[in-house]
Amino acid sequence: MSLVAAFDDLNDPRARQCPYRFDELLLAAICAVISGAESWTTVVEWSETKLDWLRQHLPFANG
Repeated sequence: MSLVAAFDDLNDPRARQCPYRFDELLLAAICAVISGAESWTTVVEWSETKLDWLRQHLPFANG
């Protein structure tokens, strides 16, 4: 089972107006933390630099 497939059964607790898909946020956050991110700021920075790689796994249509 892939990491992305493991998200399929999770419920999104956020409001419906969020522009980012829940599975995209989870993938970016988990990978960033594994890579050493220790705050939301560093998760965002990591995600921005790895966006092309992240898009190989999920669309990340909103960046």
